[in-house]
Amino acid sequence: MGIKHAIGKVLKKWDRFYAAQYRMEIQKKHRKLEQRHTNRSRGRYYIIRYEALQACGWTVYERVVLYNCIYAADHHMIPVVDMKTYRNIYQEEEEVEKINIWDKYYLQPAGVSLEEAINTGNYILSDPSQEWFNYIRMRTAKRFTEDFLRAQYNKYIRLRPEIIRICENRLSSIIPAENPHKRLLGVCLRGTDYIKYHHAVQPEVTDIVRLAQTKFGEYQCDYYFISTEDYMIFEALKKALPLDKVVTYNAGNVKEADGFIGEYLSKTAGAHNAALDYITTLYILNKCCCLVGGLCGATIVAKYRRNPPYEYINIIDLNKHY
Repeated sequence: MGIKHAIGKVLKKWDRFYAAQYRMEIQKKHRKLEQRHTNRSRGRYYIIRYEALQACGWTVYERVVLYNCIYAADHHMIPVVDMKTYRNIYQEEEEVEKINIWDKYYLQPAGVSLEEAINTGNYILSDPSQEWFNYIRMRTAKRFTEDFLRAQYNKYIRLRPEIIRICENRLSSIIPAENPHKRLLGVCLRGTDYIKYHHAVQPEVTDIVRLAQTKFGEYQCDYYFISTEDYMIFEALKKALPLDKVVTYNAGNVKEADGFIGEYLSKTAGAHNAALDYITTLYILNKCCCLVGGLCGATIVAKYRRNPPYEYINIIDLNKHY
């Protein structure tokens, strides 16, 4: 036990060393690009692009757009989102390189379409790489408090009115008619591809259930809203919680998937349905008064997505990866 503990400490030190080295390298590389933007960017359109190499879902794109919008504002540029140039899981085959998928579900941050911005000829193309996304999050990290991100998120990331209506109708459909003024406690856990691709280890279902039950009573909640794509996790939660107090939308719909879950859902449900289903889940999580769960895209964004903040939120980060 002592040897394992000592080895673990050494490995953590090496991890921190390599992380620090990576931060230095990435900052040195991208500060040069930022300097060029500073020198010639004022008043230009800033075309936000992202090459998703891991079949990313909405919570990644929302963060890419959010941090790039902050970057654009810092450099006196006007942000415009481009989800057309690079393929994404929410494009139907006939939409690839033809339709800006962001515009189907979200409003443009500055009210300017991609076509308008491109036609001016007065624009800068963002770096679409994961490295650039890492850089713009770390460049002024101390500034990115939850309160700051909440204000920026609500300024830049806005669903289209027709999408909000769909989400509201879906929310109403899962709540019993006799109790429309519901108080929901969200329970969010990930499985499937999280276990296969070195994502954050999720807490045990029993631990989450214990926490959820305590806070359910403490905050006088009416229903548990379960958010998970994983069939086994969903079944375990249903067994542990009173079924008459459980509401869900499209939960537990994946028993097993080869590859990334986003690609799987896009193929099985269709790109549009997959896009709208995930937006609906995020929308309902945002309507919960309390939230518990494991560290994942949905819960990372949830910390600053909801305005006002959750009455209670506990996202368990075990600081481990599968």
